[in-house]
Amino acid sequence: MKALILAAATLLALAAQASAQRLIAVDSSRALYELDMTTGARTQIGTVSANAGTTAGLAYDAATGTMYLTSTGNDSLYTLDLATGTATLVGAYGSTLFVMHGLEFDSSTGTLYGVSSHDNGLYVIDKSTGVATLVGTSGLASFSNLVYDSTADVMYSTNSGADSFYLMDRTTGAATLIGALGGPTNPNGLAYNSDNDTVYLVCNSTDTLYTIDRASGLAAAVGAYGSSNLLGLAYVPASGSIVRQAHGCGAATISSVGSASLGGTVSTTLGGISGVPFVGLGLFVNPTPFCTCTVGHEWSVVLFGSTNVWTLPTDPSFVGLNIGIQGADLMGAGGCPAPQVAFTDTMVLTIG
Repeated sequence: MKALILAAATLLALAAQASAQRLIAVDSSRALYELDMTTGARTQIGTVSANAGTTAGLAYDAATGTMYLTSTGNDSLYTLDLATGTATLVGAYGSTLFVMHGLEFDSSTGTLYGVSSHDNGLYVIDKSTGVATLVGTSGLASFSNLVYDSTADVMYSTNSGADSFYLMDRTTGAATLIGALGGPTNPNGLAYNSDNDTVYLVCNSTDTLYTIDRASGLAAAVGAYGSSNLLGLAYVPASGSIVRQAHGCGAATISSVGSASLGGTVSTTLGGISGVPFVGLGLFVNPTPFCTCTVGHEWSVVLFGSTNVWTLPTDPSFVGLNIGIQGADLMGAGGCPAPQVAFTDTMVLTIG
């Protein structure tokens, strides 16, 4: 890994200052807050510009540093500048029936999703026009929210009508019950912290920040943030990002936890392995075909084993370096022939 990074430094020498991890919330009256992830305490950091109307869900694209905002007042999508509070219109969803309460970004495919309470339908939202296209309906009632777990490559949902936690199918819009939340009675904004593998929830009945057990659906209180009507929640990682590029094949899977900031620690784990597990690392390039799979980068280093952990350098000259991390299963089921190799998705680590 050291050899890879040192070699890559000759290609990229960018400097930047790492920023802290942040949990951002917005209420229906456009007040913008930062929540303390250890206590739940909120601090107002600004106000969204008035053109956004009634503000609701938030979604963050860590790869581009773009915060998306949905308005239930004018049925439109915006981008949001956290430093100034300025909301810039992307475009209308396409119908006044929409109440696009939930919003989430899927980093594995670069897809922005929304869920509207008028039909509890899951929608794909065009990031350049705002136009929403129905995927399918869940059959639930009342408001639903979305969160994408980039480590497990899974979308979840909460629903305020049932006060429960669901698995959301991104291909059909169907919601499968995992379990009751157990405490929140008006669940709203959701966010996934990719650095500590935690799902957060805000509730407007208890005015409390929670974490959610994804296996059972049970919510555990972090702390109260005070009377408010928080609707949107998004996690902004420290400088740097780890995003999934979905182009694997076979049964092999990869998950990654950690911080891509300078000096951060990153751990990757392979699953679904039937043969010999190994991971390849290299400078990330556009995916190129490989048998029935896709290799997301040119491999420079190969590490064997299902779990690998390493620490990133502290030298700011490495900021902006893109490293692809892809797992493979030698002789794994469903892979490429002669020899048969099943490839996972690629985790793209951008040092920040």
